[in-house]
Amino acid sequence: MKTELFFINALSNLHVGSGDVNYGLVDNLIQRDPVTHLPTIHSSSLKGALRDHFENVTDIKVDIKHIFGSKPKDKDQDRAQGNVRFFEADLVAIPARCTGDTFPYVMVTAQNHLQRLSRRLEILGINAQFLTSLPTQQQSRTQVKIEDIDTPVPVTNIPKEKQPYLDEHIAIVDESIMDRLCDDEHLPVISRNCLEDGQSTNLFYEQVLPRYSRLCTILMGEGTAFNSFCESLNGQLVQIGGNATIGYGYCLFTRFTPNNTPKQ
Repeated sequence: MKTELFFINALSNLHVGSGDVNYGLVDNLIQRDPVTHLPTIHSSSLKGALRDHFENVTDIKVDIKHIFGSKPKDKDQDRAQGNVRFFEADLVAIPARCTGDTFPYVMVTAQNHLQRLSRRLEILGINAQFLTSLPTQQQSRTQVKIEDIDTPVPVTNIPKEKQPYLDEHIAIVDESIMDRLCDDEHLPVISRNCLEDGQSTNLFYEQVLPRYSRLCTILMGEGTAFNSFCESLNGQLVQIGGNATIGYGYCLFTRFTPNNTPKQ
């Protein structure tokens, strides 16, 4: 069975709801990994979004039933299991606003987080050692001040061949700082309102993963149908989560090709 790695670049704010509330300021929370508590996209949500995308893209031919399996409403005699395994999307890096004139924002991640992610990918059949071979803090000559973080953090430039996966600049910080930037107090919260005859009838607050966040996910499958599906997914703009009509959740999928220039 073949394993493919895709990086996901959130080009707009992303809300994939967990169904949970914190009985405080935020009404609708996003999905989180049960172990690290970092933002994630559960595999069922990701699979559903990809299925909906390819069912509605008329210029790309994909064997929907072979890839995704039957829909719940299909008759018993027509039901079939999909032949592709979809994994959750793990957070790789998150953008954080900077003060000063150097950068308006910088991508932030943690070395320990990247090491765990790289080890997990390696077990599943992907050599993603480039995640742990990024320039270290000691090699960085540029520092920036991130909002709400007391200590300036070093920023490194990402080699051009890795930028489609990670962006141009990245700050590799202590894991405690990344956890703080991803907690409920620091992730963006956007107010939503429903109006009827000009009157507010339903004001609520929704947590989002900010645009430019980077995630990655794994697909497993075999055969020409799987290869064709991965080729078709590369470079696709897929809407994930709710609120498509107000521009949420538009994500660019980039296939990890360690020996080639990725499709832009």
